[in-house]
Amino acid sequence: MGGNKQAIDAGVRSIEHGNLIDEEIAQMMVENGMWLSPQVLVYRAFSADLRPARPEKGRLVEAGLGDMFSLAKECGIKSVFGTDVVVNPRACADQNKEFAARLDWVTPAKILTRATANSGEVLQLSGYRSPYPGVVGRIVEGAHADLLLTNGNSVEDFTILEDYDAAIAFIMKAGVINRENM
Repeated sequence: MGGNKQAIDAGVRSIEHGNLIDEEIAQMMVENGMWLSPQVLVYRAFSADLRPARPEKGRLVEAGLGDMFSLAKECGIKSVFGTDVVVNPRACADQNKEFAARLDWVTPAKILTRATANSGEVLQLSGYRSPYPGVVGRIVEGAHADLLLTNGNSVEDFTILEDYDAAIAFIMKAGVINRENM
């Protein structure tokens, strides 16, 4: 856990993955107002071009997912929705499966909050480097927000988000309707 302690001491604001955090690190994250950005799908869709040792190590890290999600909940770690599948083109095409991949540990409503409002808060940590000025991730006057409406209730059936084209009925970006299939 030395790397996590070093990151915390250096002022890092977000830990990516975090599958192997322990209770001490979880408490330190809370005390320092840090964010956790877990990814699930990356451990279930290994690229064929990886050396043989990498998938084996990845499975060991995958085994830590349950403990990490439990610690995050117990300790109250602020979490966002992250995906990390860019090294695998097939997995990248399936990245919306990340929503349902978290259902063993997190409710659909919390997953959506982490993907929108919480992720917007983390994005704002980049300050002037943020590509989106002002408030992000919330539907409030003056905020930079996109609005998506789905065909169906994604809180009741998260699997509808896996087929983006069928699920998304309406998209508004920066006040402009980009798609309307209602």
